Amino acid sequence: MHPVVAFLITWVLNAVALWVTAAIVPGVRIHKFSGAMWGALALGFVAFFIKPLVVFFSLPFLLVTLGLFYVVILGFCFWLAGKMVSDFEVDGWFSGFMGALVLGLVNWGLSFFVSAPAWS
Repeated sequence: MHPVVAFLITWVLNAVALWVTAAIVPGVRIHKFSGAMWGALALGFVAFFIKPLVVFFSLPFLLVTLGLFYVVILGFCFWLAGKMVSDFEVDGWFSGFMGALVLGLVNWGLSFFVSAPAWS
């Protein structure tokens, strides 16, 4: 599969998963499907660029709490992605954490119906 097609399939599936997440989790709202598309891009950006930095700088907290601080990081990253897109809103950290949890479960469920794109 061509890498551009694989990227587009992944992007649309993440947007659908984000739309479903907004329907399930109170405090997570998407006003238009374009908000889900941009929100999926924002989540990808945050997960690729910002989350590793936050994990690195919070390593002492992660070690002291035996990894439980990662829950705070997940909620923060989901909330931050909501701040980056106007049609994608996240009320606070708890909504961000629940949104990240449900989004992961929905993406996992979608992976059973759609084969993962080959990036190579």
